[in-house]
Amino acid sequence: MISIVIPAIIWGTVGINVRLLSKQGLEPFTINFFNMLIGSFFIYYFARYKGRRVQFKHNASVTKHLILQGIFFGLTVILLFFAFIYTSISDASFIQQTMPLWVMVLSALFLKEKITPRKILALLFAVTGVYLLFQVHIASTSYTGDFLALLSSFTFSGMILNGRKLKDTSEYTTRSE
Repeated sequence: MISIVIPAIIWGTVGINVRLLSKQGLEPFTINFFNMLIGSFFIYYFARYKGRRVQFKHNASVTKHLILQGIFFGLTVILLFFAFIYTSISDASFIQQTMPLWVMVLSALFLKEKITPRKILALLFAVTGVYLLFQVHIASTSYTGDFLALLSSFTFSGMILNGRKLKDTSEYTTRSE
């Protein structure tokens, strides 16, 4: 239960922390750098605690997808952090969480996955919900922040689709096992 609650609290306060840190003069790039640095240390020590070694031996295909994964992840976080600054935290979070919609559409286009009638119905409900939500907030929203959150959602989708190429790669190493 603790392994669910603690990350949920951390993730739930990201927007607030970014907004507070930006008011103190830190840029989203700086905030993201320290987030990734601290996270890397935790992952490294957690892997060692679990008895796993972090290795950097892998083939060219895995290397390509790991680099692409890093680019997608970095863009996702940076765009979301800027969105938190330019629009409300709730709007930025909500728009960014439309990612599953884009994964469904992009996986059909790029991975040739089948879109079933059930998926189409879910897509229509989700798009209707997004539309209705923004009809209420349209007067107070920032189009710049909303657009950045939408871009973050697209890069998040790219990360999910690219991650499918890394499904056989250990979460503790960068080498296929």
